[in-house]
Amino acid sequence: MKRISGVLLSACLLSAVAGCDGGSRGSGITTAQGNVDSVQTARRGADGARARTMLARLRALLSIAPLAHAQGTLEGIRVFVEGTPFATETDTDGLFALRGDFEGLVVIRFQGGDGGTAAITVNAPRGGTLTLNDVGLDERSGQASARSQGVAFEGLVADTSCANAVVRLVSLNRGPTDTDVYTVRLDTSTLHDARGAPVACESLVEGDRLRLDGTVDDDGSFGHADIILER
Repeated sequence: MKRISGVLLSACLLSAVAGCDGGSRGSGITTAQGNVDSVQTARRGADGARARTMLARLRALLSIAPLAHAQGTLEGIRVFVEGTPFATETDTDGLFALRGDFEGLVVIRFQGGDGGTAAITVNAPRGGTLTLNDVGLDERSGQASARSQGVAFEGLVADTSCANAVVRLVSLNRGPTDTDVYTVRLDTSTLHDARGAPVACESLVEGDRLRLDGTVDDDGSFGHADIILER
């Protein structure tokens, strides 16, 4: 099982990714990267007369269903952002990295060699890096899930709710039609300036530039982050 950095991983070396500039931060190009950890497929019983005979005996004895669940290979899985041309394939360790002009709520779909697919919806800030750790694919349900998600991006303060320990950011690299706002929880995060001095929520003003490296919580907010105020 592989654990991946929240900012960059060795999948930058994948031939499907054109170059590796140390991350997409500041470029306006979004990165979605990670590793596939498991693949659950549903396929018919094994080939061969002996296998079929044994399976028939098991069915008779145990009344099992005719589908046998199998663990699929991690290499060569096609990974793409739905509705875009951005696609790649996993390497021998299940690593993948997608880079392109996409942002906000997008669907990342995984397609195995047998044609089965599974998908996960993610929230990717434009110009940032989203890392999906230990993705499990279930082609039977069509769902993919990540054990955890890391996020790193630069944003501008849209507004604050200090009583609720919340700051809302827009991506520094947002386009003219990008209206996505990202909620960041300060109660689980550390906010400081470039010298390491703590910064109070109340001192933040609209338009302040923040650099964030944290995780995606279950409710879609960002937390457990190291946040640097860049004034």
